[in-house]
Amino acid sequence: MLFEIKHTTTYTYSRPVFLELHRLRIHPRCDAVQHVTSFDSTVEPRPSGSTDGLDTDGNIVESVWFDGLTEKLTVESRAKVITRYRNPFNYVLAERADRLPVSYQDPLQAYLAPYTARHQESHLVEQFARYVANKTEWKTLRFLTMLTREISEGFQPIERGVGASKSAEETYLSRTGSNRDLAVLFIVACRYVGIASRFVNGYYDDGNARDRLSLHSWGEVYLPGVGWRGYDPSQGLAVTDRHVAIAAAGDSLLAAPVSGSFRGNAVTSELRAEIELTVVNGTAA
Repeated sequence: MLFEIKHTTTYTYSRPVFLELHRLRIHPRCDAVQHVTSFDSTVEPRPSGSTDGLDTDGNIVESVWFDGLTEKLTVESRAKVITRYRNPFNYVLAERADRLPVSYQDPLQAYLAPYTARHQESHLVEQFARYVANKTEWKTLRFLTMLTREISEGFQPIERGVGASKSAEETYLSRTGSNRDLAVLFIVACRYVGIASRFVNGYYDDGNARDRLSLHSWGEVYLPGVGWRGYDPSQGLAVTDRHVAIAAAGDSLLAAPVSGSFRGNAVTSELRAEIELTVVNGTAA
């Protein structure tokens, strides 16, 4: 599928502020199943300097810095992306990866440590993960499929445009959450049964949300012999060519499209994000 995407993020401040260094993760991922054919971005006020790089997860990061004061920061990106991820199950797991906990051999085990660490300890989420594992006889792929469905069918999705992701336990107790909250719950549950997992920000075409498009989030798991594979608990399905990934990280804060700070006294800020997405050879959203 060919996507044309325009993404605008605007911060408005109650009085002039000085912008500290900002990091932009707005360039869609380019890999075997997703190809970026064109990309450009603009930042206002115009930065006094910028540099591009890759972070620890291989995301493209632009660092920008500024001079002077401003009452507004606007980051706009335009991209054309081709996705080819039609069959998310076209693979064969490596030996000893079909049962939980997944057996990651050295040196891979050490490399994946940040994605198996449990920073949000929750007995309730652990019980939830073990319940799903028991129902699926601790089979890796069956567990991932059922966990994705359990979250999709058992939790009420809500729109929450701004703010950090909720903890997995908070989402579990409330039985509600934005797609980023549900992604965090999925990730933490995976880690409790030994599956390396990380958070992904991007876009999703559901074919009808023309007037309420927002940034979409899901989880990715690392499967030996396969690599990173996506599961979308808010939709109850494995990630396919209807998803466009921007950035992935072990912590949701490290996958944010725009991150940075400002200096100012008694200043409040307001965030507004607008996304326009068109599927050229498919349905439009």
